[in-house]
Amino acid sequence: MSILVICSNINEIKGLGKQTGTYLPEIAHPYHHFIKAGFKVTFASPNGGLCVLDEGSIKEYSDDVSKEFLQKYADLMKNTVKISSLNAKDYVAVFYPGGFAPMFDLPFDESSNLMGQHIYENGGVVSAVCHGPVGLANIKVNGDFLVKGKVVCGFTNKEEGFTGNEKYLPFLLETKLKENGGIFEGADLWQPNCKVDGRLVTGQNPASANLVGEAVVKLLQ
Repeated sequence: MSILVICSNINEIKGLGKQTGTYLPEIAHPYHHFIKAGFKVTFASPNGGLCVLDEGSIKEYSDDVSKEFLQKYADLMKNTVKISSLNAKDYVAVFYPGGFAPMFDLPFDESSNLMGQHIYENGGVVSAVCHGPVGLANIKVNGDFLVKGKVVCGFTNKEEGFTGNEKYLPFLLETKLKENGGIFEGADLWQPNCKVDGRLVTGQNPASANLVGEAVVKLLQ
């Protein structure tokens, strides 16, 4: 069985000129759980090709799982598959890692939204962590937003305020999830927080990535 990881092709916060990408622990920890449980993993993105890691996250996180991903698996992000070339029927779950990057492309990308929709409609798991839930915020199922009426979490507006990047983002993630009908349940700043509502799994921040990986595997086993 295979899990699809959808990353962003963005490498800069426009207007700020700050490097960004996928946040290291938010992809490393779920990936660790996926492959440990025996799942195959495909890395994809809207444009295909290169997806970068957030350089700040590489400097900040040196736990064993993050280091292992850097040493053994980071090269898998250099040549991601274009989402539109894939078949949703081949995947039992989709996972959207965070970082500021996905805020700028995933919610507006039709191929990403449709992939998430079809995987969910096929009985699969849709999951994300930190800013990653922006990748599922605009997914619609049967005409309604996937998050409508479901308990979700993600990077909170309060946490966003501490980054200093909020005015450069197209919108605030917590606000968007609420606007689209999600029942947002955030925890205190930087605390682990994972919400599971049926086949929808969301995590709040980097500290939640491990919990998200565990929850996805548990649902699939």
